[in-house]
Amino acid sequence: MIPDYFGYEDNFKKYKDIRSNLIIEGKVKNPKITIAIPTYKRVELLKEALVSAINQKDFDDYNIIVVDNDDNNTDEVKNMILDINSEKVSYYKNEKNIGIFGNWNRCIELADGEYLSILNDDDWLEENFLFEITKYIDEKKIIYSQYKIHDKRILNNKKIKTSILREIYYQIRKIKKIRNLNIIDFFFTNRSAGTLGMIFERNTMLELGGYNEEYFPSADYFFHAKYCYYYGAKILKKELGNYRIQQNESMNPKTAILFQICNKNFRDFLIVKLHLKNYYAQLNLCLNEYNKKSINEVWKIDIIYDKKIFNKKYMYYFKLREIVKNIFG
Repeated sequence: MIPDYFGYEDNFKKYKDIRSNLIIEGKVKNPKITIAIPTYKRVELLKEALVSAINQKDFDDYNIIVVDNDDNNTDEVKNMILDINSEKVSYYKNEKNIGIFGNWNRCIELADGEYLSILNDDDWLEENFLFEITKYIDEKKIIYSQYKIHDKRILNNKKIKTSILREIYYQIRKIKKIRNLNIIDFFFTNRSAGTLGMIFERNTMLELGGYNEEYFPSADYFFHAKYCYYYGAKILKKELGNYRIQQNESMNPKTAILFQICNKNFRDFLIVKLHLKNYYAQLNLCLNEYNKKSINEVWKIDIIYDKKIFNKKYMYYFKLREIVKNIFG
């Protein structure tokens, strides 16, 4: 049975008895925006993310919280933050590891800004991120921005390269400066890399119940689609973040296969929920086989996919739709 991905569930209560201890308290309270950085045992990468958050230009009404999911008794992160010595930064340490999405939810709870941006500890922001994205804040709507991809994986002793066609496609996406997203946009693909380069209204995230870890590894995709369904979304065509792809729990072949399965189920849900026309069911099958093919190409594995179902005309339709929407809105 396919779950109701847009139904309400309180995902904050699961870890409500696990405390997040305040280790370092910053001086900036109740700003317009909080940048929250969930982290786990990656102090050097965290430092790069944190410095990028501190070094924002031409916008000052924000603070930063670092929420550490490492329950070991170590002071590496604390000492690094003390060395940086920024009054914008507060540091919390969870008494127990509450998982990836549990920690994202804890970031939502601990933030005191009206709006929230969650920055993973292996990504980093451009210095004009807040200045640019805050121009387009629209009450409850999510604001997305684009990002540069830095692929650090090595497969068969070769770095993975981004294709020229993909680079051309990214340039086409920038033609229109900002456009609205609707829920059908989420049928075709996840619109973000986790939470990178996004702004949410914090109270709305609380109201919607937060990220459901039962939907791993696609909990971010499903929650953001749910948010858009109820309150709308916009995407700003500027690269304001930097996304680092490397070998970890959320980016490996087994997890990629799980993405493919979960995302097909989600599209099945959208077809029923939105009363979509019959060709969306065929398109869903095609997208599913396309995703298998893509996993094979990226990870050099051999998932069997049905070439009869993988119909290129549907993929041309998908790409043409994206091009048209990016030119005309």
